[in-house]
Amino acid sequence: MNQTTTNNAKLTLMRAGRSKGHSKATLNRRVQCGELRRLRPGIFVSTKEWESARLSERHRAFGAAMALTRPSAVLCGVTALSMYTAPLMTWPREVHLRSRRTKDRGRRRTPYFPVQGLAPLKPAGMSRAEAQQGLESGELGIQAMKVNVPGVVFEDGSPVKVKVEPLPYVLVDTLPGLPRQEAIMVLDAVLAGRYGYGQSVQDTDLDAVEYVLKKQDAESWKRLRAFADPRSESPGESRCRVLIDDLGFAPPELQKDLDLPRVGRVRVDFWWEDVVCEFDGMVKYTRGFTTQAPEEVIQQEKLREDALRLLDYRVVRLTWDDLNHPDELGRKLLLAGVPHRALQQFRAAA
Repeated sequence: MNQTTTNNAKLTLMRAGRSKGHSKATLNRRVQCGELRRLRPGIFVSTKEWESARLSERHRAFGAAMALTRPSAVLCGVTALSMYTAPLMTWPREVHLRSRRTKDRGRRRTPYFPVQGLAPLKPAGMSRAEAQQGLESGELGIQAMKVNVPGVVFEDGSPVKVKVEPLPYVLVDTLPGLPRQEAIMVLDAVLAGRYGYGQSVQDTDLDAVEYVLKKQDAESWKRLRAFADPRSESPGESRCRVLIDDLGFAPPELQKDLDLPRVGRVRVDFWWEDVVCEFDGMVKYTRGFTTQAPEEVIQQEKLREDALRLLDYRVVRLTWDDLNHPDELGRKLLLAGVPHRALQQFRAAA
């Protein structure tokens, strides 16, 4: 996997002793006067940049500082997902890393994030010592990747590179422990390659690393893989799919092509036999997504919806707000006539 992400820097790391005027004593004095923050011994960042940064940016910068000052550390878990820029619903409040050094393991408090240091995972039937030996020799096939930290650079503009567990390994190890919406959001995106890192993960990649799956996570992981679908074109659509299923509705067909009079061929997000459901993430109305003016996009959406109704489709639109109010989302789908599994079973038994 080759990294394709561009690095639009938000935070600049300074390293003591790497350039003129950057002695540890000088940088520490700037910390004392409030100009800099010390992330780790010898790693500093501008206080102004830090205070204006989002939680995701702070997490990545601090994770980078941890990795830079612990040579044996390999970032893992949700911290690794963050480094790969996988879509997350909430940003992690702690840094996860694995290390061959026993003293680096265990959870410790820091001024910014707790640090969860973990031992190497071991496949079923393997001892911790064997797993350690396999990790060091590369026999387990999980040697670290070197990735650029998104949004973080050194003072000279060069990217900050850190060691991260390979993404397929991170997915198998981490997703079973996440909320289902978030896990599917991540898995849909990486299977399709629709995320910042930009490399699609293949089924064969996942098959090759399932040997490290914890026994208690096996069933959950199996269900996640079965439900994941790279045809989901956005995190919002992925979350919609999970809620539709959780609320008991029949599964829709994704990205259905329809021929509409006076409009032509269109693709709808979710399709049942006589109902069309669209997720409106609002990004389609921004200049970053289209060269058209917002009013032109809205007009085209209206023509498209009118054409769908002329073909007797019932149309329901869902928004980000609906994702946070499942009861309202369910009410919209019921009123639109989306088939529900309970009603289907009742009619079949009648």
